[in-house]
Amino acid sequence: MVDTTDPQTEVERTTTGGAPRQAVAWVSAVMAAVAGSCLVGIGRRPLWLDESLSVGATTQLVDTWRFTGGTMAAYYAVLTPWIAVSHDRVWIRALSLVFALAVLPVTYWIARQFAGRWEALLATALLGGSWTFTRYAQEARSYALAMLLTTLAWALLVRWVRTPLGTRRATRYQVLYTVLIVAALLAHGLTGLQVLAQIVAVGLLDDRSRRLRALVPSLLACMATLGLLSSVGAAEVANWIPPLSLHQLGEVLEAFTGPHVVVRLLLGAGIVAGATVAVRRFQQDHSHGAWLYGALTAWAFVPPVLLILLSVVRPYLLARYVIGSLPAVAMLLVLSLRTLGDRTTARAALGVVLVVAVVAGRISLHDEPYDDWAGVAQAVAADARHDDLIAFPTQTIRPAFDFAWSEIDAETAPRAISPVGPLGTVHRMYPYHDDPQVPALLAEEAPPRIWVVGDETVGRGDTMTPFLDDVRLGDYEVTLRQNFDGGLAVVLLERT
Repeated sequence: MVDTTDPQTEVERTTTGGAPRQAVAWVSAVMAAVAGSCLVGIGRRPLWLDESLSVGATTQLVDTWRFTGGTMAAYYAVLTPWIAVSHDRVWIRALSLVFALAVLPVTYWIARQFAGRWEALLATALLGGSWTFTRYAQEARSYALAMLLTTLAWALLVRWVRTPLGTRRATRYQVLYTVLIVAALLAHGLTGLQVLAQIVAVGLLDDRSRRLRALVPSLLACMATLGLLSSVGAAEVANWIPPLSLHQLGEVLEAFTGPHVVVRLLLGAGIVAGATVAVRRFQQDHSHGAWLYGALTAWAFVPPVLLILLSVVRPYLLARYVIGSLPAVAMLLVLSLRTLGDRTTARAALGVVLVVAVVAGRISLHDEPYDDWAGVAQAVAADARHDDLIAFPTQTIRPAFDFAWSEIDAETAPRAISPVGPLGTVHRMYPYHDDPQVPALLAEEAPPRIWVVGDETVGRGDTMTPFLDDVRLGDYEVTLRQNFDGGLAVVLLERT
């Protein structure tokens, strides 16, 4: 049983209680710096396909919940009133930045339970400066929200463990914890792996049997939520993910470290060193402080390992799905400083190296290629006529084009034949004809000109070439072709 009166716990309670003004000031400074750096470039890239689907979901909220298995339901519910203020791409993405920034003080609080003030502050800075944190703080998807909810759930679990069972406070913590894990599942179903990691963490306690029995109502609520999501088709979501590969494993490591090889090696070694420190500390005694080291290790490693094992059966492994473990990884990096013992100067030097390595990874975000939907929309708008038709060989790319079209002031818009509907109105789901029917419909209407917008990316499926080669479009010839970043292409067909 965890001794809530042991000396270390009493010290932690004294040093962490009350949120000293100095700590609040430093954490606020880190948050301000992270916010400023994340705002740099947040509106540079056009919305890519998944982000445009987020926007489309806000116009068809209930239908989106029904026909996408409840995927990201909580995020869409929050995004809907948020986006009512503005459809500016910076504003849309800023919601994720708000969620991501909220993770930082929670991370500081958790780190402060087993680390000194400067170590906790360094962990907070490493998290906020990391490549993956920045990436999803700048993206209109649910990953930042999922990270926030899981981090809050871990914080409440820590509170619950250090509170005697049967007290009102323990009950209150457990109720809040249950609400958070259910909300996290509704933000992204694979946060269920974080719940399994939390079960593992509770299993490390001396009084594990009593604690696990007490958690049964929370786990039943979690299972009921997963069952509900599964019943509406959540299990079939992301069926496009390729089978497990070494490349995917490398991307998981990249999510925790950054894209550069040297940075991967350095930060990867730091994570291993920190985990070694945590495991040894946990093995030394059974105090509450020592349990936190074991819980931290479970938080960092159990979800990614489970996701990899799950992908052996059914491919689910995407690096962004492990974002919930990112705060724990940042804390492990800080623990790696303890391998240097009491050598303050050496610790400070290594801390600086870690910060530089982390920041070097995030800088590369500004050099990454992107899908140039803005260029695609402008190319069509520059030469569009009233009697033109426009077709999309790949139906799923329509939302991204529509959002880009809504950002420009086009004098003339071609009529969309598939998916149908006016350009510039973003939906999650469109009325459309089956792909093989589209060339036949175009040939039947026989317009003077047809715009074709498609994705020619190798590996994602080139649908543009077979569409243009369809014999039913034999009366047309290509008079214009423009290619754009991200494998996107615009082709103009004119009737001969």
